[in-house]
Amino acid sequence: ADQALNNNIDDFAALFATTGRSSDSLVSYSKAGSDTKVGSYAVNITQLATQSSYVSTIGNGTFNIDNTNNTFKLKVDGTESGLITLSTSSNLSGAALAQEMQTQINKDSVLQTAGRSVTVSFDAASGDMAIKSSRFGSESAIAVTQISPASNTLGLTIKSGAAGLDVAGTIGGFSAKGLGTQLTGTGDAEGLVINVAGGLTGDRGTVGYTKGYAEQLNTLIGGFLSSDGVLTRQMNDFTQRIESIGESRVKLNERMESLEERLRSQFLAMDLMVGKMRSTGDFLTGQLATLPFTSNK
Repeated sequence: ADQALNNNIDDFAALFATTGRSSDSLVSYSKAGSDTKVGSYAVNITQLATQSSYVSTIGNGTFNIDNTNNTFKLKVDGTESGLITLSTSSNLSGAALAQEMQTQINKDSVLQTAGRSVTVSFDAASGDMAIKSSRFGSESAIAVTQISPASNTLGLTIKSGAAGLDVAGTIGGFSAKGLGTQLTGTGDAEGLVINVAGGLTGDRGTVGYTKGYAEQLNTLIGGFLSSDGVLTRQMNDFTQRIESIGESRVKLNERMESLEERLRSQFLAMDLMVGKMRSTGDFLTGQLATLPFTSNK
């Protein structure tokens, strides 16, 4: 049993957690939203995410770094570096020059604080040097903003590199929103986020989204306890009934007090009337006693 569990640990975990799986090794499940429906979604990529790239042709000669070309500034993903200084060197190859630039750029404290970094490469076949942002997508941007008088000998001029592009495509046949390498679904796949690390455009297999039993139970309980859930509605109804009974008792007490007051007033009025009648009777008795035909013979 332990061996079977160890061999299928991911399947076992899926029984209890929200999970997503992709049939393409370069497409991965990132997360899902509360509106994401369980199911398997076909993924089609029309545009892969790209990095901003500053490219210059420097050829295949050797390069010297001195105080006429060793300083520059560049802006990486919206953050401008401090003054970058290259180490003085002679007879550097294109690859060595690229490595020196990458090292010094990534040592810049301003860029480090902002979490920015670059890769610098040299293509011997074309003689091109490329400075690329480590970020992918539309927020990826590289621009050289300040140079030394002879920086052009190292392939640096003040200009911006090609802008980065966000990934684009569909998930489950629904248009998806791209940001960097992440693609967020709509429609039935609303809130489903996948990461496309590379590969080719076109059909990229499927991404399956499931909710484990524990997650489904949690959702069910959450539904019961939500502001418009069954238990909440029942409690609200019960509370309203109690409040209604309380209001009825208050009204009944008010009616009883009113009735008591009315009966008390009526009793006092009758008592006063009886007193008056008794007084009248006593008066009449006295008057009758003084009449001549009532005297003793």
